[in-house]
Amino acid sequence: MNRHAIVQTLQGKMRPLHPALDAVEKEVALPLCRPPRAALVKQMAESDPDKYKRIWWAHLLQHPSPRDLEFRSLLLKLSDDFWILGTQHELCAGYVPMAETLVGDRRLLLLGYSNGFAGYIPTRQILREGGYEGKDSAVPFGLPGPFTASVEKIVLNGWSQLFDDTSSRF
Repeated sequence: MNRHAIVQTLQGKMRPLHPALDAVEKEVALPLCRPPRAALVKQMAESDPDKYKRIWWAHLLQHPSPRDLEFRSLLLKLSDDFWILGTQHELCAGYVPMAETLVGDRRLLLLGYSNGFAGYIPTRQILREGGYEGKDSAVPFGLPGPFTASVEKIVLNGWSQLFDDTSSRF
């Protein structure tokens, strides 16, 4: 948000908040692509021209490859129309309008890096594009590979359940 948008918001009509505190947590498993075969991992640990990828390949040799990544979200309801959704990983910007669609007319603040960090969570579009966010970000986090194409759907289904659980409690 740029400074002009902030000034415009502050000069506009503010909606009062009527406290109605609640919190709900949801954890889902985000599936990772199948790791490469051990023979390829060993070869790449010795010969990859990229020093950091050689370290990653060696890490994969020494540690069992997880099949998924834990993705925890916490929904904090401050009032009936203002919610904060915190996730423990970095989300690409494409998730913001998707989350806003799920909450309807409510105001939503979406926060990444809440209570931990172990990876970049791409949308389906980012996965198709590849590059750092869609493919290579697995390396610095020691993951065996990128996420499967179902990651976006799993994230949104988990959030939808969070929102439904919170809405039905009051």
